[in-house]
Amino acid sequence: MALDVPIFSDTSDHLRTLDSISGFNGALSKNYGGNGFEQGIRIVEDDGYIFAGNTKKSFTPSTDWVVGKLNYQGEPLWALTLGGTDEDFLESMIQTRDKGILLLGGSQSPFKRFFGFGNAGQPQRPIVMKLDPENKLDWAIQFEKYSLSDMQENTEGNVILVGQGLDRQFLAVSLSSTANINWSKTYLPTDSQFVNATRIIGSPQHKLRVLLQATTDSTRRQYGFGVVELDGLGEITSKKFFFTPRYNSVFIRHCVEMANGALVLVGDIYGKEEDQDSDICVISITRGGQLNWAKVIQGVNNDQGVDIDQIGDQLLLTSMSNSPQLENTNAVYFLMDLQGRLTRQLISSQSEFDCPNNAIVTSKGVVVIGSSGVNTADGYDQDISVLRLDNWSAFKKFTGRPFLVKDLAVSKFNINFTVESVEYPAKKIKAVKPRLLKVGKS
Repeated sequence: MALDVPIFSDTSDHLRTLDSISGFNGALSKNYGGNGFEQGIRIVEDDGYIFAGNTKKSFTPSTDWVVGKLNYQGEPLWALTLGGTDEDFLESMIQTRDKGILLLGGSQSPFKRFFGFGNAGQPQRPIVMKLDPENKLDWAIQFEKYSLSDMQENTEGNVILVGQGLDRQFLAVSLSSTANINWSKTYLPTDSQFVNATRIIGSPQHKLRVLLQATTDSTRRQYGFGVVELDGLGEITSKKFFFTPRYNSVFIRHCVEMANGALVLVGDIYGKEEDQDSDICVISITRGGQLNWAKVIQGVNNDQGVDIDQIGDQLLLTSMSNSPQLENTNAVYFLMDLQGRLTRQLISSQSEFDCPNNAIVTSKGVVVIGSSGVNTADGYDQDISVLRLDNWSAFKKFTGRPFLVKDLAVSKFNINFTVESVEYPAKKIKAVKPRLLKVGKS
């Protein structure tokens, strides 16, 4: 009986360099993939670029993880798929201090993309896997329940995992560098509110901040977001929750931490009074949890904030939208000053579907990984896309069309937690030894 856990295989016949994206003014603009589904999730710089995502061949029934490396010219050096007999969907990837690669995802056929939503009471099996600097399996563990969405390595070399339990609580787990569980805790709301941990980031003074999705009250009719700070033992040292009164839901997807400890968060909001489409929101809060400013970027259709990072005295906002061209989904990049004023924008419409997922500042410019797809005679084909933005002249002065920028009202609410240690069992996974093959251009 085959185990539904990741195993290694080479991808020399699957991940290949496709044509460069035509008409884009970036120094690097390439797609990678074969016939089927490829999705870029995360990318880091390491004498080139280590990337991770998901892949599904057109003739296979399930999705697998994919991890690999590109040189600075975008040529694939190596790539691996990791997958079992059913759905394996990657959520996050980081590079550890010892130059290893840490991967987080899930393995269970019914739980494809959104762990923790719509599957209450069903078994979920999050997986954490460590590759050493030589791309060999160091360790892999699989948890028997709950869900995990993101991870961060702290200054002690432990990895903090965050996610959601089966009873509306968010949870955090601390793993040692050898995959032993240091502690695991749940943070249970004292009433019937829904809370889900979505992202975790490092912060000054060696503490960690967790971004939370939460209902504003026990009726669970409106969603807001929270920022909770944890110390090294998982104790809450501060917590702040916010919502937007004129919108039904706000979903924070990423944030950047400023030198003074302030956070600038990006996401999208739904259900405003005039219509029901989604709009981009950007919110700045101080280290102490006070509001600096908040903006909503409204298009004529659906717009989603994806990622944000700081470049000197400006912020780079990565988003996707079909407002510029209603028949397509575009990748849209905004430059914003530190007071929340948009200055320039770049719209990338190179295929029918351009969806950025992660943007990082590197030594050679801003690198964006995501997906690019088209409809073909054989069905929908989606590939991993990697762009490097270092030609800022391609950004046009922001004119307000097709986007409008308005101030966004943001209010506070409160959630109280009961914090408990919890048994969070895990078991080691045995994996097939990988065969690393170089992956050349097609």
